[in-house]
Amino acid sequence: RSEFKMRIADVIFMPVADAERDYTLPELEEIIRRTPQGRKFLDELALVAGRDCQRMSKEIELPTGDAKTHLAHFDDLFQSLRPADKEHLAMRWLQSPESLREWLERLAAQSAFKKDLSTKLGIDGNPFDDASFDEIHAATVTDPEFAVALISRASADGERMARAVDIAYAKRDVRELFITLFKSLNNAEQLHFSLLWLKDPSTSQHLVETMAVLDRELNGFRKEIKACVAATNLSEEEVRTIVLKTGLLHDLGKLKVPDRVLND
Repeated sequence: RSEFKMRIADVIFMPVADAERDYTLPELEEIIRRTPQGRKFLDELALVAGRDCQRMSKEIELPTGDAKTHLAHFDDLFQSLRPADKEHLAMRWLQSPESLREWLERLAAQSAFKKDLSTKLGIDGNPFDDASFDEIHAATVTDPEFAVALISRASADGERMARAVDIAYAKRDVRELFITLFKSLNNAEQLHFSLLWLKDPSTSQHLVETMAVLDRELNGFRKEIKACVAATNLSEEEVRTIVLKTGLLHDLGKLKVPDRVLND
């Protein structure tokens, strides 16, 4: 890790301490990716991080419903990740190996949920490639225990993502905001957010960040909020809640787009 951190300075022509102070982890990753040496650097980093994650994954045992899934063969799961997700994981490993346990637990949970979903649908591959959203939705809602477990795991990971939102985005505790807003969603909205978390966790991270940005910026739109209150008879708080919900749900349309299309 020390060697890779030293190499970052050569890749982006900036001291690592300055880079970590001035940029969030996703921003730093994007800066590295755009440099001439960035792609090779990230590929090498992902290889080393993957090996260390494989070691750590052997300690993970995660309950999913009535079954227990032990991620003993992390290499298979790691190789199935999109290149961008491998890079996210590698950068997280570089910053803090300890934080990767939550990441690995999430991957294990998603792998288990996808496997259960594929079994329900009678398919062998990725359910989000090999089945329609209507089929996935039907298979989920007809098994309440599975749906409740999925929503519970997705909301818990949403809390984790909210804790990780850069404080510059927020004017208040983003985790508490997420918890309150998620509880205000109806059952269908909670399920659709959870299915998107299962399908594309990077998009669910974006939704949480968008919610936080909207919360920060809303005070600059008091005139528009008052106009909405006058036009709808809703309270100001109700209007604000609706706006924040759009941040948390605005990409749900991706649920109907196959993974192979989104990832190309």
